[in-house]
Amino acid sequence: MTETAVAPPAEVIPAPAATGAGPKKTTTPAADEAVAAPEPQPVAAEQDDRQAEEKLDEWRHTIPPDSLRLRASLGAELYGVEYHDIGTYGPAAFGNHNIVTEHFHEAARPIPPHVGVLQQAGALLRTHTATPSDGTLMEKLEQRHAVCLTGSAGTGRFTSAVAALAQLHGPEEVYEIHLLAGYGISALEHHDDVFVESGGHILRVDHVAPNEVLGFLSSAAAKRKARVILIQEADPRTGEANGGEVRHTGPDPLAVFRSHLKTLLRPLADEPGLSPDPSWVVAYVNQVCAAEELCQSVNRARRPKEIVAIAAAIAKQRPDPSDLTGVLSSSQPRRRDLAQQVLACPQRPGILHPPRLNQHERAFRIAYTVFYSQAVNYVFEATGWLLEEMDEASARTGWNRPVLEHAVADLLGGTLAKDWLEESAATTDSGSRVAVLRDPGLRGAVLDVAWHEFDNARPALLNWLNRLASDDDEVMQRAAAEIAGLLAHFDFDLVFTRLVDVWAGASRISIRQVAAWAAATAMLGGHAGNRVLRRVRDWSQGTLARQHDTAARLYASGMRQPALAWTLSDLRHIASDKVQRGGWVIAEALNQLFDYADAAVLLQELARWSRDRSSPLLANHAARAMLAAADRADVAQPSTPYLLGLLAGGDVPDDDIAALWRIALLDPALAGRGWVTLARWIRAADVTPGLRLPIQRLLRGYADDPVMRRRLAFYRDRIGLSGAGWIDAMTGVVR
Repeated sequence: MTETAVAPPAEVIPAPAATGAGPKKTTTPAADEAVAAPEPQPVAAEQDDRQAEEKLDEWRHTIPPDSLRLRASLGAELYGVEYHDIGTYGPAAFGNHNIVTEHFHEAARPIPPHVGVLQQAGALLRTHTATPSDGTLMEKLEQRHAVCLTGSAGTGRFTSAVAALAQLHGPEEVYEIHLLAGYGISALEHHDDVFVESGGHILRVDHVAPNEVLGFLSSAAAKRKARVILIQEADPRTGEANGGEVRHTGPDPLAVFRSHLKTLLRPLADEPGLSPDPSWVVAYVNQVCAAEELCQSVNRARRPKEIVAIAAAIAKQRPDPSDLTGVLSSSQPRRRDLAQQVLACPQRPGILHPPRLNQHERAFRIAYTVFYSQAVNYVFEATGWLLEEMDEASARTGWNRPVLEHAVADLLGGTLAKDWLEESAATTDSGSRVAVLRDPGLRGAVLDVAWHEFDNARPALLNWLNRLASDDDEVMQRAAAEIAGLLAHFDFDLVFTRLVDVWAGASRISIRQVAAWAAATAMLGGHAGNRVLRRVRDWSQGTLARQHDTAARLYASGMRQPALAWTLSDLRHIASDKVQRGGWVIAEALNQLFDYADAAVLLQELARWSRDRSSPLLANHAARAMLAAADRADVAQPSTPYLLGLLAGGDVPDDDIAALWRIALLDPALAGRGWVTLARWIRAADVTPGLRLPIQRLLRGYADDPVMRRRLAFYRDRIGLSGAGWIDAMTGVVR
């Protein structure tokens, strides 16, 4: 995001309304004057879709901007490294070679594929490490226009495909094709112009028979002198690759490390104090690669991204090649080794080993890492719940948890106990001790080992997460979502079927929010991202109101589809659901889409919503989204609302903003906040004269509107719009 949130007003002026049982003369505008705004509808008819304890004011409360997003550090904690998947998300949907032309109209089905430029192709080509299958891939591409590259996820298939196409077509002519969820490759038969002239294309697919589709794709690509590489998981039941299929083999781990470390170090050759001769880079890389502990860590990495993270850490710290222990201790292979030690739970010397002590210790250590940085009372309570689920899974009854018998340091064991004891000063604001990890990345590694290395652990862990999600405490719920998202990265179908899909259809709003957080967390891991996108598409386009709400909450967390049009299509469908009436989730989801590249296009779409008479709910959601975005400030000029800046720069049509403001200022549920926000815009224009013209155009546009004149007259003094001459003149004209 490129905006910051302006603090909400301390007081919101209530909307004027007539009082009393019969008609009365009043100085406030009559309620029937607001006919242009969508009339608020009763919500009683939808109460059966929510539990009674879900209060109406809680359902309708304004969602603070960005409050539903995940923590920025979460990806590193759970997955060890920040996974930034190569893709064409965001503003590229409106750049060159994009064929998504009918962006915003439901009638434009089937929605065409999205094609975007892979801007990182050049960088990938520079660091690409050749694999044994690269030669076969290049040979096939020289003979055919369509090839299928199969192999295991996380082995560098995508990088190999990008590198091959970049060599044949140039780094600037490599594209990725995205198909909307629910559409198979056969959809390309209706869009055979998807291929860019003389370009290389990548298409990630699931479980297709290569020989059945490569013929059509090759013919379509040949018409444009283009090439396409399908990427999919290898099917272990099939025999040798034939025809246009190539079986991918991963690169040599040490060669991947060497290539990335050399690339990362070269820009440092000009730093003060270092030799200007770039030969020192080669010498340093050779010394590091000769270290035995480095080779062990690199060879135990599960995927190239873990190797790249090791190279980045060494390039940043530049340790002595003879002592790499410190920097390697935070690598994923070493974290998994440490997690094995954490959950080993050897017998303590000098004590009898009571039954279930090992499980008690493991449960405590898992809870401790799950609730890292939280008050330790969460660890105690969650440990008890996990022990109960372990007993249930083991068909044991009557087991009680001892009181004042086991010290925290004893239950944590040597590795985690050091963190607990050495950081004993870490407390919450209330003074409670917190669970401390000196290496937060150990959090995901412990769950990785617990999930994969112990028999019959999964039923207990899944039931435990379900119990955490059902708690009323948001800390418990976020923990459940984060761990469920991590486990979905490992076993997507199991975790989504047993937990996330169930949460997505829950009657309680808070549990649906847990489902949204879990899906967003799974996105952080990399290879589950496309499956999450398909699932949220299913939720949003289905018929269940609760799943609609979950999908909206997932979009409100900051997730978006590869093409902005697809995200807006989902949100438009959800916004038409009566259960969303009066809520702010859609507004926050739309607010997350605002950035400087998409703002003008998004505002144009919201203006279309405001004029759509087929669904009156759309106009209300559009106005709420505009109000949420209107509170954002320009990062470069914090005193300037960034939408006002766009309006002043001519990036947004006046009519679009005026239509949205009119709804916000007339709707009784929004008017109080709307007028206070408009007053903030006017005061910003008073400080910055260059912003006055759009405000003047906006107010003059209301001059012939008797409803707006009376509303401005009512609010003028209440929101402090008197004082400056130009403001008095403008508000006087309208008055």
